[in-house]
Amino acid sequence: MSATTIWKFVVPIEDQPTVMMPGGARILSVGYQEPDIVIWALVEPKGIVIMERPLSLRGTGHPADGLGDLPFIGTVRVPPSMWFHLWDGVPA
Repeated sequence: MSATTIWKFVVPIEDQPTVMMPGGARILSVGYQEPDIVIWALVEPKGIVIMERPLSLRGTGHPADGLGDLPFIGTVRVPPSMWFHLWDGVPA
């Protein structure tokens, strides 16, 4: 029997990063583990199918048009003084 587990994924620093992760994974949070921005997600390992997960990442002060309707994941500080904001999905 497999149990739900928490997995970590690296998020590339670009406006619309794509992360390869199991379908149905539920993103829990975003953080910084040097040198990467990472997300943690709940995953049901039984019968997993790896899929592309489109995300949107913006720095403070950068345009964020169309992101208001997407689920917001969180904000992360990248030392020494950069702040990034992450959404689940991409604007239409």
